[in-house]
Amino acid sequence: MDATRPLNILVPTDFSADSEHALRYAASLGERFGANLHLLHVITLHKFEGPMDAKDLPGMEPLLQAADTAARTQLDAGATHGGEAEARVVKVVERGVNAWDPIIEYARREPIDLVVIARRSGSALSRFLLGSVTERVLRFAPCPVLLVEKGDRDFVDPKTMATRLEKVVVGDDLTDKTSAAMRTAATWLTPYRPEMHLVHAIEIEVPAPYVMGGVKSVFTLDPTLKDRVTSLLQSRSSEAIPDGWSIVTGVREGKAHKVLSDYAADVKADLLVVAGESRIDLAERVLGGAVERIARHAPCPMLMI
Repeated sequence: MDATRPLNILVPTDFSADSEHALRYAASLGERFGANLHLLHVITLHKFEGPMDAKDLPGMEPLLQAADTAARTQLDAGATHGGEAEARVVKVVERGVNAWDPIIEYARREPIDLVVIARRSGSALSRFLLGSVTERVLRFAPCPVLLVEKGDRDFVDPKTMATRLEKVVVGDDLTDKTSAAMRTAATWLTPYRPEMHLVHAIEIEVPAPYVMGGVKSVFTLDPTLKDRVTSLLQSRSSEAIPDGWSIVTGVREGKAHKVLSDYAADVKADLLVVAGESRIDLAERVLGGAVERIARHAPCPMLMI
């Protein structure tokens, strides 16, 4: 993974409206960073498709041209871009018993820095299920993953391709892994210098005897807890985020997926950043890990690093 910017962006496509939406993000970001775009379609055994070659995949030139035009607008003033439709497109067709294994294997085999993939749009049930392909890519991808969905608060305008990144929420669980994710996100977002919101969820439940006594908040039990965590967030931000950036901290009670999604919605965030999980136990395989639960509820695109 490139430490300064994504140089190779993989976007899996099944030619659906959802993957077309992800394709727009990949095209805009690819032009912005001068990256190579890897457009990957997987033919699975359950599909009854005829022979297909990479040359049969749809062209990217119109999207790249639109991205270049948007990069020159006032909305993207100061953002890095290298000129007229500079990004190079690599078209790939893979075959497999499922779609996710070839995607993950391609990301491992090639020098992929970022995967841009669509989340299912539509019903509440489809949002809960997330989609088996997306779910497995989130779990096992060897690089950061940007998850997008039509209807989210988009930071890439689907019509103009203009990029707006004004507010970014980072879920900070106070671990070293999150610190590393924060540093990477800040480096990649340097052209935009968004307002960064560091948010921590307090998942401590109030013991039942206290609840029966009328105590409903852990902040009532420990009045200095919020101030201590806020101070820690501020210290961590100074180590990971460049000087001069606007930084806001937030400490709320509740499960991380609920706290982060509600906070991002409240501040109208353009992007939610979380650190990937390094361990997935049996319960998480059945119920979904924290990142997957956050992904199901995120009101805006989510970047997992």
